[in-house]
Amino acid sequence: MPAACWPLCDVSWVTAALLALALALLVGNAHVARGYWRRMGVAQATSRLFLGHAKDLLLGTTHLCGVMDEVYRQLEGQPYGGFYMVGRPCLMLRDPDLVWKVKHDSSHYSLRGARIKGNAMDPIWGNLLDVDDRHWREVMGHLTKAFVTEKTRKVSFLLEECGLRMQNALSQRIEDVGWRDLDLMCVCSRFATDAIGCCAFGIECGAIDDPRSKFLQLSHEAVFTNRWQNFADVMSLWQPHIISVLRPDILSRDTYEFFRDVALDILRYRRDNKLCRDDMMNELLKVRLNGLKSVQNINTEFSDDSLVAYVFATFGFALEMLASTLSFCLYELSLDTQVQTRARQQVDAALRARGGRLSYEAVQEMTYLDKVLSETLRLYPVVAGAYLEECTQTHRLSGPGGSSVVVEAGTHVVAPLFSLQRDPRHFPEPLRFIPERWSPENSAGRHPGVYMPYGAGQRRCVAEIFSKTTMKFGLASLLAQFELSRCSRTPERPARAHPLARLLVPAEPLRVRVSRRSWFTCDE
Repeated sequence: MPAACWPLCDVSWVTAALLALALALLVGNAHVARGYWRRMGVAQATSRLFLGHAKDLLLGTTHLCGVMDEVYRQLEGQPYGGFYMVGRPCLMLRDPDLVWKVKHDSSHYSLRGARIKGNAMDPIWGNLLDVDDRHWREVMGHLTKAFVTEKTRKVSFLLEECGLRMQNALSQRIEDVGWRDLDLMCVCSRFATDAIGCCAFGIECGAIDDPRSKFLQLSHEAVFTNRWQNFADVMSLWQPHIISVLRPDILSRDTYEFFRDVALDILRYRRDNKLCRDDMMNELLKVRLNGLKSVQNINTEFSDDSLVAYVFATFGFALEMLASTLSFCLYELSLDTQVQTRARQQVDAALRARGGRLSYEAVQEMTYLDKVLSETLRLYPVVAGAYLEECTQTHRLSGPGGSSVVVEAGTHVVAPLFSLQRDPRHFPEPLRFIPERWSPENSAGRHPGVYMPYGAGQRRCVAEIFSKTTMKFGLASLLAQFELSRCSRTPERPARAHPLARLLVPAEPLRVRVSRRSWFTCDE
């Protein structure tokens, strides 16, 4: 009997030995990897074995901006420094000159930091993330045509209508007592959904009148994740090859089919009726029907899945960007009556000059709203709290004072905009909400590398003009008829970021008291 046990014991012993050896090799490799920046002569942040600074991201307890801010503070006094994410060496840039240089260097840095193989993901995410830079640039070239100033001016009457509907909806909510404590994200998400739907796609989403709008509910899947999706996101961002093993189901089938039906129905309707609208959907349909030009001037297919991907991304990410920025802005105004009053006075003056009409020309005159929005995006960089670029060609990056670092191909380079924009070296009293920072005299001499809410160079957001105009219409519509103030459930400032969101969005409801301005009329 004992003799019969020996083979089993031998196998167990060998298995244990192999596991111990594998673990020893893994630990050894992790130690070697963790010393990468030290061997390169670059200061590095203190990090944990294996995970580096990714633990809180993987657990879904801290937003990416918060994790990058910790690295930023550890590298105090350095123009750049190294850190690690799930065993991957990454380079953080703290010097504005370097940030600006990298954001304009398309020859050494990819337009997108995350590269994920499409066959490992659902159709939407595969088409958005597994795309070469040339292909992506050509699509963006088409979309740029949809968001030029003149086209934004043409659709401004639709933004005015959305603003009026929002005023009516809020008036009905507070009709009985004259005020109500409301979650700003709920209000602003409904406005943003209808604004994007009618202006970019020519469809009526009905979210302002119906908070259960399917467009609004399903678009949230673009931004908000559960813990498994968040884990897969983090791993795919820093170790893209692992995503083929994880194979996450990032979007529900219902969401994909809903946006697929929407996109293809618009395509069929406009094609069958020979209808042409000057909007984003028209540009996407051109690409779908005609394809994309390759380097050899040969058309390549832009599939139905690609069309659906860009429709979904615009609804999801653009909706949350507009809604979150507006919510953060209104939240800050509710806490500072002086700033809110000054903004309202400018809105009132523009409305009186035009008989109460909120036109494109009227919102362009509201220059103080531009400062308010700029300050909001400084404190809460919704889209770009941390720019991530992937080095495509090994090169030497020159820093200040004659310093330099060799950036090897495949290295992820991070520009921590969230931290730069809250750094007292660049913005004194950084946690205070001070729109006057953005007056011409106060902005003079400020390095452009410390404030890029819409990107820079070839990476600059193509919808910047449309985004700013839409938000100004939303702000002006609310300030024209309502006052905002703190209530018992208003969170302390600065508002926290949701740890399980792909953009920087509020972690908790931004509840404020919304009251009617019964004492004001445009004829005064």
